[in-house]
Amino acid sequence: DTPRILHVDTAAGIYSGAAFQPLPPGWSGLTLSTSDQVRVRAFGSVEPRSADAEELINLLRSYDSAALIGGMAAEYTDAQEGAADHLPLALIWIGLTTILLLFLFTGSVLLPIKAVLLNLLSLSATLGVITWLFQFGHWQWLTGSYTVTNRIDTSTLVMIILVTFGLSMDYEV
Repeated sequence: DTPRILHVDTAAGIYSGAAFQPLPPGWSGLTLSTSDQVRVRAFGSVEPRSADAEELINLLRSYDSAALIGGMAAEYTDAQEGAADHLPLALIWIGLTTILLLFLFTGSVLLPIKAVLLNLLSLSATLGVITWLFQFGHWQWLTGSYTVTNRIDTSTLVMIILVTFGLSMDYEV
């Protein structure tokens, strides 16, 4: 009955909407991991790495807290939630540490603050260009043809943020 679930494979058969199809004779179906666990596979109508998939995974997890939900969509949801939970604190920690180290290095209060602010401006411009080019598919004539997915992977963004900030700070020092 869950919206955006096309069908569910179980050890007994396949559920598609309100219809149930038992497995053919001799077909083993899905194997059970243990006597107290049942494995089912749910196939959704959403892209696994999308906001719709996040909503679907959170909805499925809200049904039963004992259910373990895996797959590409669940991994994406967990990565998004992990980044949302921990990235702001990590960025604050990196910024304050950078300001402290530059203060100790230069003895100036203004220069470290200026360095971090200018690097944040540079980082924003970098992420803006990457989003414009790859998330929205502009300038494919220059970069080559690729599939426009309308999103950029979170781990890629975190890596770009760290590398760009590190290179900018190296230039600043």
